[in-house]
Amino acid sequence: MSSRRIKSVTLTELLIAMVLLFLIVMGFSSIETFSRRGLLATSRRSEIQSTVSFCLNHIAKQASRAIGSQGIPGLEAVDLTAIAGDASLRIYIDANTAPINHESAGNGIRGDAGDCWRAYRYRNNLSPPLERYQLWYYSNYNNPSDPYEVLARKIQSFTVLPSPVGSQNYFEVTIVSCWDPTQPAGLDNPCVTASNRVVMPSVSAQ
Repeated sequence: MSSRRIKSVTLTELLIAMVLLFLIVMGFSSIETFSRRGLLATSRRSEIQSTVSFCLNHIAKQASRAIGSQGIPGLEAVDLTAIAGDASLRIYIDANTAPINHESAGNGIRGDAGDCWRAYRYRNNLSPPLERYQLWYYSNYNNPSDPYEVLARKIQSFTVLPSPVGSQNYFEVTIVSCWDPTQPAGLDNPCVTASNRVVMPSVSAQ
C-alpha cells in the first residue's frame, strides 16, 4: 500500500514569502514616488526659471531706452532709492515720440513730454500678506500710489547694484525666486538665482 506525500507550506516559508513580496512592492512604490517628486520638482523649477528670466528681460528692455547722465545730479538715468522702504529700481525712459513697431521710440532728448520714470518695487516678507514676495512694475512712476502691475510672484529677493563710479554705465540685477519663498530650498521647494549685468547704451557715466 503506497502512501501519498502531501505538499504544504510551513508558516516560516509563508512569512518569508510575504516579507519578500512586501519588499518588492515597497521598492516599486519608492521608485514611483521618487520619480513623481523629481518630475514635480523639475516642473516647479522650470516655472520659476521662466519667471526670473522674464523679469530680467523686462528690466533689460526698459534699460535699453534709458537716458541721462549718472554724473550730473538731477539727470540720473537710474535711481535706487527705496520706495516706501522697499528695494526698488527706477529707470528714466526716453519714450516721447510716435510709436514705431508698437513701441515708443525716444528722440535722444531728455525731459520731453512723455519721458518718464519706470520703476520696479520688491515687496518683501514685511509687506501685507497678500503682497509679499511680489515684484511690482510702474510704467509711469511719480509716487508709490501710482498704478502698477504685479510683474512676478514667488520672488525671494531682489537686489540691484550700481556700476562703480567712473566705469562704464551699467547696473547688476540679481533675482532669487523660490516655489515657496517662506521655506528653505529643497527638492520639493526649488529655488533659482539669476543675475544680469544691464548696460544702458544711451546713458553717459559723466
